[in-house]
Parts: sequence; C-alpha cells; structure tokens
Amino acid sequence: MIYFLNSIGLLILIFLNVILKNSTPTKNCICLSESNILAIGKCGEKKIKEGVWIYMFSDGKPWAIGNYNNNKMNGIWKEFYDDSLCTLRSVTFYEDDKANGIRYIYEKSGSLIEKQLCKNDKILKKIIYSNDTIYKVNFPTNASVTIPNLYNYKINNVLLVSEWYALLKIIEISIILVLFFFNILYFLKKTLADANL
Repeated sequence: MIYFLNSIGLLILIFLNVILKNSTPTKNCICLSESNILAIGKCGEKKIKEGVWIYMFSDGKPWAIGNYNNNKMNGIWKEFYDDSLCTLRSVTFYEDDKANGIRYIYEKSGSLIEKQLCKNDKILKKIIYSNDTIYKVNFPTNASVTIPNLYNYKINNVLLVSEWYALLKIIEISIILVLFFFNILYFLKKTLADANL
C-alpha cells in the first residue's frame, strides 16, 4: 500500500513541478466584466492594467485588442465583429484614454466604409466610403469614439494568475508532507512488527 501511495504522490509531484517550472509567477490578470466579456492582460500594482489586453465575446472570440499604460488606453486598438471569422471592425489610435488621429472602420467583407478624424475622443470629421470611393463627408458634433464597456468591470472580479502559482506551490508542499507522514507511520509500524517477532 505504501509503495502505491509513494508512486501516486511522486507522479503528482512531477506533474506539479512541470506546471510550476513552465509557468513563472507573472502578473497576468483575468476578469469577467459586467457585460460578460472576458478580459485577459497584464496587471501592475493594485490590479492596474498594463500592456496588451484582449477582450473577448462570451463565446471566446476576440472583441477588442489593445495596449494599456497605467490603466489608460494607449496605442493602436483593434475591434472585431462577433462573427465566425473574427473580422476586423475598426482600428483606432488612443492616447491617455482618448481617440486621437484617424480611425478606420470596416464592413464585414473587409472593405473600408468610414474614416474618422478624432481628437480628444471626439470625431471632428467623417469620411464615408461606398465601393472604395468617397461617398459623403460630414462634421459631427460631440460624437464620442471610445470603445464601450471596456471599463465595466469590478476590481474585485480580477484574478491574478500568479495567485494560482502560489496555490500550486502549497499543494506541492502538502503532498510532500502527507507522503512523509505516511512513510514515517509505515516504517514505525514495520519496526514494531519486526520487534514483536
């Protein structure tokens, strides 16, 4: 019986060691927002978003991919349609959480349908395309650009992946202690049995 327990315990320890060695503790975060879009990305102190984040529809397909700097959207952000091909919907450049520059909007076929000139998260000028030619130019007032629902998550729902690393370490130590305890009991029992003969 003790050999069986030792064998199973060693196999579990080897498995845990493989997992632990291949997953170094990082500050990767996973969160489920109020709109049921799973988000995965890097976190800094106090679960502040840093680096590349991927937002997904509830079925796991990408919805938006972009970069954060100190919890603010920065750099190029890409939005996708909720279709089987994950077709590109728009490309927007953000600076400190505000759209700045030209935003490109595509239809599901991949054709460019609109360009928007943005400044401080407001659309200054829209150029609408039809069959790759300019169809209409307008100047909307106070139209906002920000991708909706990216901020609708509760900080308490964010899970640091490095927390799983610590849990696996605790499990590994527990298995070692249990095996050690059973081996001591086995050898004590065997020693007492040999002494009685």
